[in-house]
Amino acid sequence: MAKLMLNDVLERYNEEICIFLFLKKVVKDVKDGRTNLTVYLTDASGELVGKIWNDFYKPDFERLEEKIVKVKGYIELYRGIPQIKVIDMRIAKQNEYDTDDFSPSVDNVDELMQTIFSYINIVKKPHIKMLLRRFFDNDKFLKAFKRCQGGTTIHHALRGGLALHTATVLIDAVSFIQIYEDAGNRIHEGFDRDMVIAGAILHDIGKVKEYKSFPINKRTIEGLMQGHLSLGYAMVYAAIRDMEREEIQFPKEDENKLLHIILTHHGELDDVIKPTSTGNILKPSCVEAVIISRTDEKDSRVNAFETAINEDNGDGDLTRFNYFMKTYIYKR
Repeated sequence: MAKLMLNDVLERYNEEICIFLFLKKVVKDVKDGRTNLTVYLTDASGELVGKIWNDFYKPDFERLEEKIVKVKGYIELYRGIPQIKVIDMRIAKQNEYDTDDFSPSVDNVDELMQTIFSYINIVKKPHIKMLLRRFFDNDKFLKAFKRCQGGTTIHHALRGGLALHTATVLIDAVSFIQIYEDAGNRIHEGFDRDMVIAGAILHDIGKVKEYKSFPINKRTIEGLMQGHLSLGYAMVYAAIRDMEREEIQFPKEDENKLLHIILTHHGELDDVIKPTSTGNILKPSCVEAVIISRTDEKDSRVNAFETAINEDNGDGDLTRFNYFMKTYIYKR
């Protein structure tokens, strides 16, 4: 039986409902000896605020944050916006739910992975192709990559978002090279297409360690303390060392360039698309790094605009002021 989703119940007023949701956050308010809770509940179809008034409050409710719960309550309107009055709540049993029902997702992840594999297959340098295969032929890594979000709030914040972002950057970066070649531009005859492909595919792989799996859409401790640039660098560096121990030669020039692309793909310190402390100290110093940093920024920024527009519920032509982008965004 299909799960009852939030968007199925938003207009079922004055009717007791029971629904499985992910409890994202609990906010406690104690006043005049009465304890009330505000809870933020989500599933793949959206998010809803819940209210637990003192008469229904239980101390155990405060320990259910970041858990999948079974909620019993009533949908009501508050200032024209639906919310749920919670009368009971418990942690869900593992056989009662499918984790994928509690996070938004990219629909065509398998198609995106086919695109990524098609570019791996055209890589000519055997050591680069072997490095890429070392990651993407690993079932554990591939599963984590396909499920990983591209960000937590600003861009590609959905399951499969990393695959969507990676495939977009990959296609854009290779197309950029083709534009120069088609124009007969002799200045950049030295483009290393294999390096651009590898850089596009690997630039964000540190995110599989930076983020917790959905529906917990947060950074891990190592993600907060190191960031995905450093984590991705370490993953690729370790893989190259493993290849060397297997007597597979990886030229130092290619290693330096690929690691440089990963470390510099944010271009410069950027508090717009990357508002946390994960920006760059180094700037891109080779043309392949410039290509990856600019295509990464372009896709991140376009998706951030789309996200801001989709999440804005105002009637005007502009979104409310976007503090990440530092501007109002035109919606038409």
